[in-house]
Amino acid sequence: MCESWPEYAIARTRRVFEENGYVARNGKIFFKKMDRTRGFMYEAELEKVQYRMHPIKDSHTFVEYESLDAMLEAGWAVESVISF
Repeated sequence: MCESWPEYAIARTRRVFEENGYVARNGKIFFKKMDRTRGFMYEAELEKVQYRMHPIKDSHTFVEYESLDAMLEAGWAVESVISF
């Protein structure tokens, strides 16, 4: 698990997937990493429980994670609860 994010950010990210607890903007849910990289997942992919992260800088590519835990371990957390 990503040790750097506070527990509430990790819990909120889990709720996004487990309870559909998210707010989409233009069909996208936004995420951040500790290195300030930003990315998004399409709402349609999220509903299919696909862990495809699209980097903001190159949204035509994606990184696919096999599980929510793998995505969290990579350092991603939902952006709405994170402030730098």
